[in-house]
Amino acid sequence: MSISFKRAIVPAVALLALSAPSFVFAADGDTTTPPTTTANIRVTAGDLTLRQVPAFDFGTINLDRLAPRSTTAVSLPNQKSDALTVTDYTGSGKGWVVKAAITPFEVQGADTKSLLTGSIALTSQEISAETTATQAGLGTTPLVTSDVAGKSGDTVDIFSAVAGKGQGLNAVNFQPGAANLTLNKNVYATGAAYSATITWTLATPVPTDPSVTG
Repeated sequence: MSISFKRAIVPAVALLALSAPSFVFAADGDTTTPPTTTANIRVTAGDLTLRQVPAFDFGTINLDRLAPRSTTAVSLPNQKSDALTVTDYTGSGKGWVVKAAITPFEVQGADTKSLLTGSIALTSQEISAETTATQAGLGTTPLVTSDVAGKSGDTVDIFSAVAGKGQGLNAVNFQPGAANLTLNKNVYATGAAYSATITWTLATPVPTDPSVTG
């Protein structure tokens, strides 16, 4: 009896190939588009707001300075700091304008002959904004009183931003001396505390007004 044996010899290289993980590499010049996703956010528009308006205190004046010894008016600078502030978070970029009108200076309960007329010129250079590129501008037309008790004079543009400007916060600060009151003399003036009412309005879009710089 004869017995024969057959031995299979597998090369070591082949065994390594069977047990190793496989990798797929992109060939040079592969133009397959990589996958993409999106990242989203929703922005909610806000409001156009007249946040703060200034009150002016022009201090004290002696009555004899208001006597009509001449036609020269009396000029008084403001004594305290105050600000005019607008915020525009609408995202519209339409621009806006703050307008104002002022009544004569009066004493409550006094004869209307004692009222004082005049004007307020605003000259502040302290204007702030989110960026200089969006900064609003201060008008150059003074506020002028009427000569009728309780009635405002003409409405004028005070602070404005043309289309494409005025976004975010814009403010003008009236430091002492930045607002100047000119009073017409009146022999009927009385020794008392006088006050005038300023009415402020905010509107958009801005009408064309060459007196406003922005």
